[in-house]
Order: sequence, then structure tokens, then C-alpha cells
Amino acid sequence: MGTPSSSAASTATAPLIRLVAESPAGITPDELMAAARDRYKRAPTQRLAMLLKQALSAGLLHERDGLLFVGDSSGQEAAAPQDGLASRRGLRAITIDVESVVRTTAAAPYVDRRIFQIGAVRTGTDTAWVAEHPRTEVFLSLPGDEWTIRNEGLRERQQAQAVAPRTALERMHEFCAGTDVLVAHNGTTADFPILDEACEREDLPPLPGDRVDSLYLAHCMWPLARSHRLAALADAYGADRSGLRWHDAADDAELLARVVDRASRELAGWPEDLRAFVTAACPDSPAWNLLHHLACGPEGPGEEGGTQVSWDLSSISNALTGQLTHHAPRRGGPPAAPPGRAPLVVPERLRPNGRVDAGELAKVVHGAGARPRLAQQQMTAGLHSWADAGVSALVEAPTGTGKSFAVLAAAMDWLGGAPDRSVVIATFTKQLQSQLARDVDTLSRAMPGLLEAADLIKGKANRLSLRALATALSDATGSGSRSDKQGRSRFVEQPKFRELAVFLTLRLIGSPAAPEAWTARSVDPVDVPAFLDAYCGPLLSLWLQSLSQTGGDYSPTASTPLAVHTNTVREAIASYQLVLANHAVLLAHLEDLRALPGETMLIVDEAHLLEDAATSALTVSLDYGAVEELAGSCQTWLKDATSGPARHRVADAAAELETLLDHESLPQAASRAFDALGGQDSSVVGSRSVTLASPYGSGMGLPQVRTLKLLIRRLSSVCSRLERALAGFAQAHAPSLDFFSLEALNALLTHVSEIRETADALLADLQEILGAAPADGAAGRTGPTAAHTEAPGTDGETDLGDAADESAGTECDEGSDAYQGSRLPPPLPNRIVWSEELAIPLAGLRHYRFRLSSSPVELPGDARWQRYLDSFPRTYYVSATLRVAGNWGFVMGRLGLSGLATLCLDTPFDLGQQAELVCFSDFPSWGEQQEGAMRTTAHQLAGYAAEVARPRSADAGTDGGALVLTTARSTAGGISEFVADELRRRSDPTPVISALATGNARGVEQFADPQRGGGILVGTKGLWQGVDVSDPERLRLVWINKLPFAPFAAPLVEARRAAVCAKAEAAGLEDPDAHATEHYYIPLAALQLRQAVGRLIRSERHHGVIVISDRKLAGHTALRRAYRRAFLGSLDEGLLRPDPRTGEPGGGNVVTMARGWARIWDFYARHGIVSPQRAEELSEPESLQRHTLLPQTLRIRQLELSAEEAGKLAADDQLEGVVLQRAAEVAGLLRLMDDPSQFRLKAAQRAVIEAVTRGRNVLGLLPTGFGKSFTFQLPALVLPGVTLVVSPLVALMQDQALELNRSIGGAVRALIAPLRESSSRAGKTEVAEQLLKRAEHGIKIIYVSPERLCQRRFRELIRSAVAAGTVSRIVLDEAHTMVQWDDFRPSMQRVEQFLSELRQAHALPVTALTATANHTVHSGLRTGVFEVPEIPPPTGSEDARTEATSSVARGGLVTVRENPIRPELAVFRRSLKQSSPAVVAGLARHVLEALTGHAVFYCLTVKEVVALHAYLREYLGDSGLRIRRFHGRLTQAEKSAVMTEFREAPRLGEEGFSPLVVVATSAFGLGIDRDDIRTVFCVSAPTDMASLYQQLGRAGRDVAGSGSPADGGAPANAALALLTTKGLRTVAFMTGQDLRPGLLTRMGRAVLACDAVLDARGIADRLIGEDVRSGRISEQEGRSTRIADTYVAGLMRTFSQLSRLGSVTDHGDFPPLCKVRRGELAPEDDEDPVVLEALSVVNSLSDRTHGVHALTLSRLDVEALDRRLAARVQGYRGLAESPAGTWQLLSDLHDRGLLDVSAAPSRHWVSGIEVHTTELPADFLTVLSGKAQRAAVEINRLRDFFDDSSTCAHRKFADYFGVTELPAACCTTEANRCGACWGKPDWPVSESIPAAAEALLTPKPRPIDSAAQPESRRKRLDEQVFRLVWAVPWGVHPRSVWRALRGEDSSYSPKLGRRIRLPQGLIGSRYFGAQADLPLRAVEDSISRLAEAARLTSSGELWRTVTPTGARFAASTGGEA
Repeated sequence: MGTPSSSAASTATAPLIRLVAESPAGITPDELMAAARDRYKRAPTQRLAMLLKQALSAGLLHERDGLLFVGDSSGQEAAAPQDGLASRRGLRAITIDVESVVRTTAAAPYVDRRIFQIGAVRTGTDTAWVAEHPRTEVFLSLPGDEWTIRNEGLRERQQAQAVAPRTALERMHEFCAGTDVLVAHNGTTADFPILDEACEREDLPPLPGDRVDSLYLAHCMWPLARSHRLAALADAYGADRSGLRWHDAADDAELLARVVDRASRELAGWPEDLRAFVTAACPDSPAWNLLHHLACGPEGPGEEGGTQVSWDLSSISNALTGQLTHHAPRRGGPPAAPPGRAPLVVPERLRPNGRVDAGELAKVVHGAGARPRLAQQQMTAGLHSWADAGVSALVEAPTGTGKSFAVLAAAMDWLGGAPDRSVVIATFTKQLQSQLARDVDTLSRAMPGLLEAADLIKGKANRLSLRALATALSDATGSGSRSDKQGRSRFVEQPKFRELAVFLTLRLIGSPAAPEAWTARSVDPVDVPAFLDAYCGPLLSLWLQSLSQTGGDYSPTASTPLAVHTNTVREAIASYQLVLANHAVLLAHLEDLRALPGETMLIVDEAHLLEDAATSALTVSLDYGAVEELAGSCQTWLKDATSGPARHRVADAAAELETLLDHESLPQAASRAFDALGGQDSSVVGSRSVTLASPYGSGMGLPQVRTLKLLIRRLSSVCSRLERALAGFAQAHAPSLDFFSLEALNALLTHVSEIRETADALLADLQEILGAAPADGAAGRTGPTAAHTEAPGTDGETDLGDAADESAGTECDEGSDAYQGSRLPPPLPNRIVWSEELAIPLAGLRHYRFRLSSSPVELPGDARWQRYLDSFPRTYYVSATLRVAGNWGFVMGRLGLSGLATLCLDTPFDLGQQAELVCFSDFPSWGEQQEGAMRTTAHQLAGYAAEVARPRSADAGTDGGALVLTTARSTAGGISEFVADELRRRSDPTPVISALATGNARGVEQFADPQRGGGILVGTKGLWQGVDVSDPERLRLVWINKLPFAPFAAPLVEARRAAVCAKAEAAGLEDPDAHATEHYYIPLAALQLRQAVGRLIRSERHHGVIVISDRKLAGHTALRRAYRRAFLGSLDEGLLRPDPRTGEPGGGNVVTMARGWARIWDFYARHGIVSPQRAEELSEPESLQRHTLLPQTLRIRQLELSAEEAGKLAADDQLEGVVLQRAAEVAGLLRLMDDPSQFRLKAAQRAVIEAVTRGRNVLGLLPTGFGKSFTFQLPALVLPGVTLVVSPLVALMQDQALELNRSIGGAVRALIAPLRESSSRAGKTEVAEQLLKRAEHGIKIIYVSPERLCQRRFRELIRSAVAAGTVSRIVLDEAHTMVQWDDFRPSMQRVEQFLSELRQAHALPVTALTATANHTVHSGLRTGVFEVPEIPPPTGSEDARTEATSSVARGGLVTVRENPIRPELAVFRRSLKQSSPAVVAGLARHVLEALTGHAVFYCLTVKEVVALHAYLREYLGDSGLRIRRFHGRLTQAEKSAVMTEFREAPRLGEEGFSPLVVVATSAFGLGIDRDDIRTVFCVSAPTDMASLYQQLGRAGRDVAGSGSPADGGAPANAALALLTTKGLRTVAFMTGQDLRPGLLTRMGRAVLACDAVLDARGIADRLIGEDVRSGRISEQEGRSTRIADTYVAGLMRTFSQLSRLGSVTDHGDFPPLCKVRRGELAPEDDEDPVVLEALSVVNSLSDRTHGVHALTLSRLDVEALDRRLAARVQGYRGLAESPAGTWQLLSDLHDRGLLDVSAAPSRHWVSGIEVHTTELPADFLTVLSGKAQRAAVEINRLRDFFDDSSTCAHRKFADYFGVTELPAACCTTEANRCGACWGKPDWPVSESIPAAAEALLTPKPRPIDSAAQPESRRKRLDEQVFRLVWAVPWGVHPRSVWRALRGEDSSYSPKLGRRIRLPQGLIGSRYFGAQADLPLRAVEDSISRLAEAARLTSSGELWRTVTPTGARFAASTGGEA
């Protein structure tokens, strides 16, 4: 088995090592084993013994005198603690700095840094050590030339002195040896991670010493510093900088040492008590210990440091009060007025005309030279007049109007008018709030008392609580001595939390006056240094919240001197005349604002964001993490709670809460809801948001939502019980509790009350929206308990909501209301309940992060919002962007405003002259060509930088920069990386700043820096507003990557859009959906676009270009025109150009990339930014093409052959050679190779491409990973014409299309749902235009599903395109599915028939490709697809040569085959005749214990996976390995968790390694190509040998395709396979199922009875009804979606075969209903008269229904329309032979713009049919029996593979795949020899069989639990039974528990005559399937034992859990009884 590495062993053996460490005097091995068994009850003794052996062999434990100890055997004592060393010899510290080159990357953390210089300086109190080697520096070599050092001096020194990174780092290790502390400035985010990464790359340990980030100390020592950069601190606080160079690592390290020394001297001057309590609070802080040692000198801090002093709350309060004596009190004692409400007097100089003038305020702030602005004066006058009149208004004030001073002028004027007035100014962003605070501070110099009258108010969650802070400090300073930890903050054990509390304290002390005091009293994350995010980590927000007023603060009457220095939000609002707040405070404290004395003026700035802020304030949310946190808080509290009955009641309730969490039922229900409502796309798991209940929603996911509702109710019930218990404890013990204990109790009570109240609010909203669903009574009864009395409070359900599981995934059309009726009666509820995932789930669902929320749909309908609107008669809504397309209606409607005055100020800028707006109409699609779009953006930006970006001067930054605004983090990261790479490739020094890496604030600061700023700044939505680059030379281009649409399916957006749609429908509008899009969805994004565009022109001196690279603004459809109207129409008129043809405003701004850049260069030339001559050169067609197109795209287009070129080359017999050469280069271009000409095609790839070039049929049998796709993609891109690719796998088509689109733009289209643009109506129209040669869109490859090729419209498009030579080839990818999937994908057979028609009519060549090339598939493809004989001719025969060289018309076929056999696999197989699940699990256990690495165990069925996983988990536990399960019935969250853990699991030898074993079905296959899997065990064989080989092939992927085994000594790739008799029967059952012959006959007759239209779904429903009535199937089966789908598939199989047999003609699929509107274009003059007449008839139809059978355009019956056209249009049947033909005509008219046609009204499609005979053919049933015949053949081959165990396994697989020769390397070493070959005597004696294989061959395997003691088994079973009963609170039958333990999710009820699903609580339990062999008697006995123990009680036949007593809970948890 081998010895594991130390790192691997350390992880696996960690539990044992911890136990040994608990016994410092040593522990015997027997004692250790006993302790381990007691601690880890599920771990088997054998496993523990193996782990002990590993720990000893790895040196992690050692044995001496029969005792075990931790560590090596030297016996030396551990070194003394570091601080002790520091005290004895003086503290040793090193300041360090690094200089690095940074490259941006597309993935987090979005940067790659490489060090090129390290500087370090010794400091500290050990003077001898410092003097020995005071300073050092080293230069490191960089990986390559692309890593460029920008500083010329450093670059030259680095080139001269650089050494290898390892050498340099080793020198640094030597220099740092013996240090106590390593200090770096901003080391947390910069120096320390870079150094650690560098050391890790060189396999070196990190540099020694405790880490200290001096930036933390700087913020503490100098909290009010203007900048905390090192140089700025030195200059501000007197650290000498002389003789030091800037940005030199050695000099920066020296400067850091000086600054740290300056900080220590500052500390030495502090008051003694302040130093003492900081020392006491952070005794283990390396940062503070460093400063204290330096401050005290060589002697060290000594005893006076205060570490021995215990600070209680009183002494802390006194100390803080002493430090706050110079602060003005926040509270004034009665009867004095509040300090902030003293009368204000406005100086006359600020009111020259009797009113405060904004221009005068500007002079105060900016100086006397500030010029008055007309727009500012207009706004000020308006505000004054509205205030006088007492009315509200909206003001749109564009950038540059000076709105802030107008706002302040109105506020000051209002306050100066009367003493009892108030003003509230609310903003959304921190930036604007800070700006207003600074302005108020400045203006207070001119208006005394203004600052004292103002306060910046946060909500209580963001407001510092002095009580919480003092309590935390008291806890912190008492941490070393207090034994009573009951009342302590749960975070106080964290050193960083205590450092945070100290920082907040020092900042508060150092900020005596506003505006600094406002920030100092905030715990809003935006108000603490951004550096603390990384320093404190992800808990920062929780830590800050724990110090907020959420938990309260001192009351005014509190007996503490601190009480006068704080106040609550309510007090603050009442205490000040001028309140600066955020939007959220308006609603959160509405009643407090309403209670203000006198009259109040409310100014809402950034009002365009008010709806979002108000919605957030009115949203109720339950974070599941808070429930977990509550459980942890309960356990912590219980440890020290006073004993007694009251505590026991709390313990009971806490135990129930813990059980609820342990069951994972709520997260499971949530994850099922996410799947049902959010789709099955695994790539978005972790970020999904779904609507659970909406008044406008469909019935989708209703069962899952009801389940969730029940579990929320259960959570509420549990919390309610806990709340009552805590209240009872308080009543019983309050008088005896000290302050700390009472505070802890109150905090816990508040926590549980909040969760309960939130849960109740969610339940109330769910109930209001959903009401009492009709199915509640009956459909919920799905278990055996249905006949019994319902439990109270369960909504009439008797299980947890799987009543409609069968229909959970059914799609409903948008807008349908399955459970609410067709139309809900008004008034509708105004709330939606929704859920969002907060993180990608990890192992299991216990820690699944999700949130449940309830929000208002529309603000005007919310009572609290209406109360707000009625509260303030003087409310002024101000923003730079309030109107959409010049209209106020959108914002007024969204906010419920009416009748308000409005004022729109003109921009002071001449945008027509200062800016150019360009929108690219042909830019790559951001939806389908994302990487190509990002690369194109980077390519064009690099070209822009080469012409416009210029260094200003030496070290003065770069002018002519660009701001790139994106809508997604991935886009911003990709553009940053690609543009940096492109600039580097061009040797362009323009810097790239990624705001993802720097943060938005730091990125903007860096870009705008006057000394070193500029370049290209790339960011996301955080930069779309609030960014002001004042230097006009720095910014010349704003690039907006795409229109900022909100996610269409975002719950709130979806609900609000639906509400608008419903209103439009009620108003009788023609197209309510389009109305909602145009009047809600588009305006929502248009406001954001206006903000982004406003980033460019900030003054009269700014000039530049705005680029919008989104093709959605192009086109002439109604939707695209609406886009332009809203988006461009909302921008300043000066930016817009009219369309030269139509005059449409903004239409002229939408141009191709080439024309757009010609305009850009012209603009820059006109403004002197580039020379006119250079602009002319850049505008040449060739230059524009090079600038706009990626080099790969341009070259691929150049390599494409025209029809004329191909014809000439063919005539000269050169075509094949040229195509191969060009194809290879195209492949290199697609791979983005530096030199694409070096790409080499494989021989088989060349053979296929040669055959394609010659126009032959090709069958490619090529293994997985061989590069099959290149064999059709490359010739498709080189040869003329379009290639159609038919694939059954949507994911595969999506992946291939996205991969190709990286470099060839729109040349590839995939008509599949995930690629929305291609499959949109506009996208499909472009495809049709290309195929019909009506327009050239550059399309070369079209991907479609077989079902798409069966649609009439598309089929006829292809037929026409083939006839015209436009489509040159059809490719069948994954072609084996044409043979194997015909039973459930009948479209496969219809495609074969269509291909046959094309071959006969046009000799169209076909390429079929597959990796599954067994006999059945090979012969099936030959006969079905290519119509050649089933048996291929012998290789090398004349027949074979004839077949390969014949043309398509003459039945030619070129077959290209590669050997699929992998010699590197060691295949072992075994058969078991008699076995049980427990025996199989026992064998799996042996294999498991032999593993040294990760493995996959495959099972055939979900039930087998569940049973095996449960067995292994129960009997092996998680000691040293991890066992996970994966199957198709898991939720996407569960599957994603396993996939993520599997992908990211550490490798053998890496830190944190422990073996990970995934027990899975074949669903664990796609994308599973981890290359270090050494063992795959097929525990139960799959359905055929091809699947078996595919599963076994998951092993050894690192050497797959090498053709040889791994190198000598490499581990074996063990491919293990087991077949049991039961498993073979299961395979036979699964593969042999098919529809009954009688049913197939009835289906055939039903098809032949059709007249023109085959409605398979309608016929299926009729046949199902007949079968239910006749008793052939049960009523439950008749309601099953699965049964309905089976019948539909059977009918389509029948239809396909009848078509093949000539009984019917297949006219293709079409929608039975459609929606038609008039087109936008007029017919051409030469239009066919028949078409004109048909068009006239259609257009004459009405939009509304006027009769029962009337034809209406909004819901047009295609069959009825066909009849009318045939009757009224002469010659119509010559145009359309049937309804299918009519649909084709409508579609064609749509493509041509003559009609607007949509298939939206149809919920399914029907098929056109022409019946030729009414009798079934004689061989009808024979041709339909192919599935059963194939299954029988496969089973026989599978049985033979396992029975013939003496033949080489590779030989058996080769025979199966039809391969004659085995690779030479098969079975040649011990690492790859198969089981059969080990049985031969010719292998070397020194070799041994792999351990995993030996385990598989264990003789006479026994059940997995055979070694367990009977008592242990009984206890385990009792616990499982108890947990299962608990999962069904209203009671459960013993048989249901038994079935759950056996893994059976349903049972047959003779009484009901159908199968009944078990309650979901049982199915979702972790114990489901845990005892697959369990007899019913064992469960009954277990229930009896539990009843005797008073843990279960019965009610009739049902059993429920008994609430546990406190005594038993205490006993089980080790507490007091």
C-alpha cells in the first residue's frame, strides 16, 4: 500500500495526534485506542490502528517507554514561547518590503505578482543582533521578458544583480533567522502573500517571525492622518526621509523602520492607563507587543505594561470617560435643549438677496474666484420657491451644475428661517455623504453653529454602541484572568477582534469633533479603513455588527459616565437640526423623523437609487447562517448557565434546534426549490436567486415551496419554544444574574426573537400570496399516514410536500397561473417571497448559505412607503439622472409620486463638441462570444493606447487614459488580463489598473493620482457612478462593455415587470409583454447607462469618446428601436446623431466597428489628441480592419477558400493539400498559439479532413479526447459553404460554440436555449438569411439538436440551402446516440430519414463521429445513417477500397478508426453469485482501506449509491478519509458541493490531503477528468461494456492517450469491476423495458388515423385515459409526467418508423398556435401574387376574439388558418400543401419583415403528416423491437466479460470494440497488468499485485457490519430510527421508517391501488438507505426500545418523538442534570 507522505499522514492522523497532545505525560497505545473509540464512535478499530501506524512512521508521534508522545523522539522540550524569548534577550524585529511586477489575470484574485526586489532592515531592542547585520537587499530574476520593470533605475539594477528566486529567498531566510517579528506596511494584502507565494513556488517554508502589518498600527496611532501611505506618514509625523529613494524595497524597509520607531515614541507619550488597557486588551498581539517593547527600550515592558491588571467594566468605563473629556457630550441633561438644536443665524454675506445663495457657498469652499453657475442659481431659486409654497419637487441636475451647493443653500436658508425647523439630507452612496460632510464642515466657518447643529446619522446596525465596545474591551482585558466567561463576547477569543476594538476605541478618542467624530462613531464597513477587510477577514462585518447599537446602548439614565457620550438613532434625529443620513434611514426611522418638532425639509439626493434603497429597507430576510449561529450561541450560553429546571427547558429547546439543523431538512428543501425554480445549470449554483411566491408567478415549484413553508413554520415553532424557555429562565434567575450574564441572556433572547419574527413574517407573506392551494387536502397525502389525522399547523398536509413531485420539473409558460387561476382577483398581494444562494456549497448542506426574503413588488402599494410619502410636504428628489428619454414618468411611477413640480437643468457642457458617442453594431456578442468580446476589447484598447496614451513626464503618470466599465466581475477580470498581455506584447508601458484587485476606491485614487496616475482602469458597477476624474488629460475614453440590464430572472425585477405587464393587459394594450419591457425593464437599465456616460465629461476642459460595445442597439426590429429610444434617447441631445436614412435620433451613433473607429480618430484629430495625418492613416480600410478585428479572426477569414478558389484547386488536384495546410493553421489560431503554423494534425484527423475535402461520407470512430471536433470544424472554416452540426447534447454544443467563438466571432451559431442570442427570433432570422443567401452574416457552422432538424421551417431551410449549395455538409456528433437513443429521442430516426432524402436528391455528404464504437453502434450507423451494408468489408479488401473511394451517390463511405484501448489501465474483474448489499459494502470497505489516494466508486442505480454510501459512512466514519455520494436525484447544490470538493481536494503529499471517495452513478461523469485518480471501482456494472470502459477510464487520466503504461515505479491505475447476479438482473430489467406490443399497435393506428396534423401529446393523453379506465395503468401513473413523456415518445417512434416504411410522409413539426402582427417592411414590387393575397388575408384578421371559432392574430390556430387560406386564396395549395406548409410560409414572411410571427402561444408542437394507407405494415412491430434486441446482445457480452475471467481484460474490450490489435504495452508491468494476466506464471517474482486489486479479490467477503458488537448495532439502529421519526413531526408508521432505512422511496398501497411516496422528511434524511438488508422486525423492536426509554410515543399506528427532558439532554451532553 505504500507509506503516505508526512503531510498526507498529518491530516489523516490529526484526530489521534490531538488525543495524544491532550496527555503531555504520555499515553499508552491501548489507552489511545480506547480514547479514540470513545471520541470517534463510528471509526473502526482497524482504521484507527492503521492511522496510528501512519503517524508513527511519519514521525508525527513517537513511542518511549511504552508511552506515546507528539513529535520526534529526541525528547527535547519545546521551545519557550516567543514572547518569553523576546523578554530575555530583547525583541528582534525585521521590517521588510518587496517590489514586484504585477500582471492582471481573468480569474480571482485577478492579479499575478512576481517579486524582483526584497529589502529588509533589522530593528528591535536586541541591539547586538541588529548591529550584526542591520540591512540587506536582494534582486530576483523574473520568469520572462514579458515581466517588465517600469522604473528604469531599478530595472538596470535588477538586470545586473538578480539571482534565482530560490537563492534570493534562501538569503532572506538566513537574514531573518532568529527574528520574533516580521513587519510590512500593508503586508496583509501585499508583501506577506507575495512572499509566501514565492516561497511556496520554490518549496521553501515561509519567512520566520510573527507577522505585523504596520498599516494597522498606523491607523491606530494616527487615525486622522490624511493618508496612511508610508511616505505621507513620515512627512506628517516627523520620520526622517532623507537619503531614501521612493519605491526602492531596501529604502522603503528603512523608512518603515523609522516610522515604526516614531510610532513607538508616540506610544511612550500616551497616558499610562491608556497604554495599560491597550496592552491588557491585546496581550497576544504581535503588533502592540512590538510597539510596547520599542517604547520601553531594551528592558522590555515589564510588569507596568498592565498585563497583570484585570479591567472590569467599571474601570474600562472610567478610563474611556477620562479619554473622552475633551469631547462634547452627545446628550444634554434636562431641562437644557439638545446640543444640536440651538437657533442658527445665517450671515448676511451668504444671503445677498435675502436668501442663501449657492454661489456664495461655493466661494466659501473654493475661494473668491468661484464663478456663479446659471443652472445652480436656477436650482437654488426653485428650491427656495418650493419651500415657501410648501410643495415637493423633482430636480434633474446634470454633472457640473453644482447641485450640492444648491442643496446646502436651500437647507441653510430653511434652517435660518425659524428655530424649530429641521432638514434631512439623504444620500445613497458613501462618497456623496462624505462630500456633504466636508462641505458642512467648511461652511461652518462662515456660519457658526452649523457643524454643531448637524449630525451624520447611521442606522443602529451601523452605529457604534459604547456599551458594546466597553463590554468587548472588558472581556478582552479580562481574558487572561476571568474564570467566568459566560457573558463574554463570542468573538473575544479572536486576537484580530480585540485589535479591531482597540482601533475603534483609539479612533473615537482621537476624533473629538465633527466631521471626524461622525466617522469615528460608525461601524458601517464603508467607514472603517478598507485595509481591515483583508486584515480581519470575512468576519469583519459580523464583528462590527456585534459592536453596533443593534444590541442596544447605554440609556440616558444608565449609571455610567459613558452614557453622556453616546445616543441612539432616535435621540440623534431629535437632537440635531441638520441630519445627514442614507436612504435606508428614511424608512427604518420614519416615525422618529415624523416626530421632529416644527417643519421638516427632506432632500433626497441620488434619488434615482431610492427605489432600491427603499426596497431593501422594506425587505424582511432570514439568513440560514443566522440559524446556525443561534444554535452555536445556545450551546455556548448553556455551558455556564445557572443549573435548574429553567436551564433544562432551554437545553431541551436548543437540542431540538440542533436536531433541526442536523437533519438538513431546511437547506435540502431550499436546494430543491432552487432546482425547481432556478434551473439545473450547475455552473450558476451558489449564485442563484429564485421567486418562491409571487402574485404574478406560475405554478412551477409549488410543491417545493410548500415544503419550504412547512419547514419555516417548524423553525418558527422551535424558535418560539426556545424563546419561551429563555424568557422563563430570565424570570427565574434575573435577580441573581450579574450584568454580564444578563447582557448575554438578553442578546440571546433578542437573537432568537428576531429569527422567529422573521420566520413568521415570511410565513404570513407566503400564506397571503399562495393562499390555500386547492391540492392541499388530497395531493399532500402521499404516504401511508394519509389515512390518519393531520398534525395541527401543517396546512392540511401529511408529509413535507412531495405531493406533486412528479410535476416538479414541468415547464409552464410565462404568465400562467397554475395554482392561482387564470386571473387573480384584485387587489393582488404586493409582496414576493424569494430566495438567493450566498455561496457555492461545500461538503454537505449543513452549512449551505442561502437567504429567504420577502419584498414589496411595487413601492406605491406598500403601506409604509405611503406613510413616508404622506409625511413631508417639502420633499425634494435630486439626481443627475431621473428622466428616461426625456420623460419623468418612469421615476415618478416607480416611486408613486404625482403632481410634483419638476425642474430639468441644462448641462453646462457642450457635449456635441466635447464628446463623441459610438455604438458598435457588429461587436462580438457578450452572451455567446464572451472571451472573443473581451479579447476584442483588449485588442482595440491596446491600439488606442498606442495612439493616444502618452507619459506626461518622468514619474508624472500617463495621459490619454481609458475607463472601462463592465457589468460583471468575470468580464472586468478578463479584459484586464487580456489588455495587459496585449500591451506587454507591444512593449507599451501604459499601466492597467484592475479595480477587482485594488478595490474601487483605491483603483480610482491610483488612476487619478496627479503624480503616477492614468492608464487603463477596468472595473464593474461600482465605477458606474461617483467616479470623478478631474484632470481632463488623464481620461480620453469611456468604454461601456454592454447595456446594463438587470438579470431578467432576478425575482424583484421579474415580479415588477410582471406587475407592469398585468396593468397593461388590464388596460387592453395589444402587447402587454412588450409594454412591460419598454416601460420598466429598459428604463431601469437606461438610468444606469446615463450614469456611466457621465463619467467622461466633468468640466468644460474635458474631451473624449464614449464607446458602447453592445450590438443590441443595432437592428430595425421594434425591440431594437425601443432600446435606442430609451438608452440613447436618455442621453444629452448633443451626443446624438440622427440616422442618415430615417432621421431617428441616435440611429447615426450605431455603426460598425470600422466606421466607429474612423469617427473616433477624426474626433481626436479635431481636438489635437492625434495628428490629422495619423488619423487619416488609421482610417484606411486595412488599418481599421487590423485595429478592429482580432489577429486570429482576421487570419482565419483570410484562410477561408472561396468557391472559385476551391474549384480551381480541385481542378489542379491541389485542394486536399491546401485544405490540410490551412486547417492546421486554423487549429493553431483557434488554440491561440503564438505560431499557429506549428500546429500538427493527427493522422486520423488528416484522414477525416481529406475525405471531407473530397466530398465523401465519413464515419469517424475516434476515442474520447482525440480531437474529433477539429475534424469537422477545421474544414468547415476553410472550405466554402455552411456546415450543419447535429448533436443531441446541449452542453456539448454550448461548450464547442463558446470555444470557437473565442477567436472567430459570429461564424458559429448554436440554436440552443443557453445561447439566447443565437436562438432568439433575431438570431434565427440571421441564420435563415445566411442559408437563403438573403444577407451575409459570416456564418460558417450551425449547431442544432435533432429536434430542431425535425421542425418544418428549419428542415425546409436546410433543404433549400443544400439544393443551392449553401450547406455543404451535415455532421452528426456523438453519432452513437442515433442508434442507442432512438427509443426516447425519436427525432434521431426522423433525422436519418431526412438525411436519406437529401442524399438521394442532392448527394449531400455526411460526417458521423463517435467515441462509442462497438459492434452495435458501428453496424447501426452504417445501415441507418449511411445506408450501406451492416457488416463492413474486410480491411484491405477490394470491397473496402471500393467503399472508401466511391462517391456519396454510389454509396461510398470512408471509415477512420483509432484504437480505443488504454494500456495504462490495470483492469481487474470479479463476479459474486450470492451477495447482499452488506456483503458488497464489506468488499468495498476492503478496497477503501487499501486506498492511498482519491477514488470513485460507481454504482448502477441511485438506490445502490445511497445504500453503499450510508454503509460506508456509518461503519467507517470520516476518520482520515472523506466519503461523498453523487447521483442524479441530488439537488444541484448537493452535486455542486461534491464536484467542488472533488476538483479542489488536495493531492497526495499536499497539505490538507485526505483520501476523498465519491460513491456515484454514471451521472458523475461529464467533466470528471481529474488526473490523479488511481482507483475506480465499478461496484455494480453498468448496462453495457462501453459504459463500463468509460467509467474505468476515469483512472489514470494523466497518462491517458500515451499508449504506454506509466514510468517504472509509478502507481498503478486500478480499474476494478464487480458483477453480482442481482446486478445482472437489474441491468436486464433496466434495459429490457419497452412499451407493450398492444400499445404500440394502438399508437400506430392512431397515427394512421390523423388528418394532416399529428398531435402526439393530445393522442397520448387520450391513450393514457383509455389505459387508466381499462386498468392497464393506475390513476397515479396516468397523472405522471414520466408516463406522459413515454407515451409521446412512443407515438413519435411509431410515426418515424411508419415514415421509414412509407406509410406516411413526415412534413415536419410546427406550433399549433402562433401570434402574428404586421411586419415593419412592405412587399417587393415583384412579390408572388399568391403570397400577396395570403398576406392580405392574414393582415385582415382581428387582434381580439369576436366569436368562439373566430381567428385572431393574438392566438392564431395554424390549422384553421391553413383551411381559410386554402379556401380564399386561389392557387394556395401550390404554395403550401398542409398546415405545416402554412407555418413555413408564416415563418418566411417573418424572416423577410412582412409579418412579425411568434410561437409563444403554443405550449407544445405538432407534426405535419400525410397518410398513405390506413393499415399497419406487416413488419411494423418487428422494426420497433430494436431496443430489446440490442439490450439482449449487450447483456450477453457483459456476462461473458465477467465469466471469461481467464482471458486478458484488454483483449475482451478490444473484441467488443472491434479492434484486432492490442497496443504493445498492454499488461507489461505490475502497474498495468490485468487480473487475468496476473493469473499467468510469466510475471517477475519481484512484482506484486496492486493493493486495491488485492482487496477486490478478498476471499469470502463478509457483511460490512459483521465485526460490530450486537449492542453497538442496536444503539446505532435506535438512533437512526429516532432521527427518522423526528423528521415527520405529525407521526410516521413503522413500515415507512423501515422502507426509508432500506432506501425505498415509495411503496404500493393495495387500498389505494397505487404507489405512495414516503414523506420527504424520510427520503431527505441522511439515514435514508442506511440499512438496506434490515428486516421489519428489527425496526419494530427498535421502536419498542425507544418507547420504553420514553423517546417515542404512539398515536394509533403512528409514532412521534417525545420532547427530550432536560435531564436526559444534560446527560447526553455531559452537563448537569
